[in-house]
Amino acid sequence: MTILDMSTGREQGYTADDFASAAAPGDYLRPAPKPWPPWQMRTKKYQAAIPKHLQWFGEKMTNGEIRPIGLHYVAKAARQVANLTAVNVNLPDGKKDKRLTVVSDRDITEMIKALTKSGFVNVVFVSDQLYELKNEKLAASPLKQKTLYYTVEHGVTDLSRKQTYGHKGRSGGCMQCHDDSSPFFTKMDIKNVRDFLRKDYPALKNPNAVAQYEIWGLRSVPAFE
Repeated sequence: MTILDMSTGREQGYTADDFASAAAPGDYLRPAPKPWPPWQMRTKKYQAAIPKHLQWFGEKMTNGEIRPIGLHYVAKAARQVANLTAVNVNLPDGKKDKRLTVVSDRDITEMIKALTKSGFVNVVFVSDQLYELKNEKLAASPLKQKTLYYTVEHGVTDLSRKQTYGHKGRSGGCMQCHDDSSPFFTKMDIKNVRDFLRKDYPALKNPNAVAQYEIWGLRSVPAFE
């Protein structure tokens, strides 16, 4: 799973290999149709990882922390809001379906109002930014941490198959990562999950997705020497 959308009160996940909308827990156990290069997590070292992009509603506490609102309350509010955005999604079995989601400014505004009417205080929406109502107008502010990363520890290609990064040795192996076309640095990652879902799904493209080196603060693929 690389996207977890809880904006309408249900856990709606999208798979990491092709952004298929999972309809049941077993969908995550399906083998990927073909091998795919993972994203990279850049801390003290590079490590294969899956980013998890989240959308959810919460209450901003006096200490600045955000307390999640229970999904059954969010689902009730979603039933009260008419004309939430419906996104056409791909299913793991190759079929298509529609998923209601909170992605437009109107969606966010009306959901915050519905949850506030239900008794919640200082309701916020967490997505690509932190959204809240100020003087009846939707305001956005940056998130301290936008994306969680989980290391890839299964389904990894065996070294003997000579398909891993760097298996060609120096300097050909170096260019398997440092070439401008290598997914090691240039694999696209979602920057704005709500606009990805409503405008670009299932394609990753600017400005709602960028090469992961840009997310790390680099201006280009670094040279290996």
